[in-house]
Amino acid sequence: MEKPSTFKKVITYLALFLFLIVLPAGSWLFLDKGADFYRGVMAELADYGSMPDFKTFNSQGKEIEDENFEKKLTIVGFYTENQNPKSLGMMRYVYDQFTENPGVEFLTINTTNNDSIFNFNRFIKQNKIQKEKWHYIQSSSFHENIKPKENHPIKERLLLIDTSQTVRNYYPYTDTISINRLITTMSLLMPRPPKAEIVFEREKEK
Repeated sequence: MEKPSTFKKVITYLALFLFLIVLPAGSWLFLDKGADFYRGVMAELADYGSMPDFKTFNSQGKEIEDENFEKKLTIVGFYTENQNPKSLGMMRYVYDQFTENPGVEFLTINTTNNDSIFNFNRFIKQNKIQKEKWHYIQSSSFHENIKPKENHPIKERLLLIDTSQTVRNYYPYTDTISINRLITTMSLLMPRPPKAEIVFEREKEK
């Protein structure tokens, strides 16, 4: 019987070293870095209060209340007297990342006395936004019980509200890096679909 050559032995040992040592170590480092990244993002979140109770009509004339946003991630932005169009533009940028995700809702709050429903409905139509996914209401008190972050004006930020309706963080709409961080955070907080229950063939026969 022919003995394996020295070259073949070296190749075999290298393959074993790769699969038994290098790949497991690389996988561990990858997972460890992923865990560190997740912990870092979670450390940025806090409790800044809860979404207030409300019941009103949105820009489509549909009755809407805080209960409509239960168990969903909600992004809240504000329409003010000095509204910068970039606010809606950045909010739409976030919206575009989650158009097909039923677990995400968007809410624009008009805190002024100006009736800007027409302008918002035009914005919705021009940008082909789902009316049932992005709501617009008028409220001058929506933000009153929400804790500010580092004395920054709440109305100049996008609010991230989690599935328990807790305000978790603020993101300035003029800062693209912060908005991308918001999108990353949303992806990590996203509710996971329940695992399908395994049904064995014998159970089907019962």
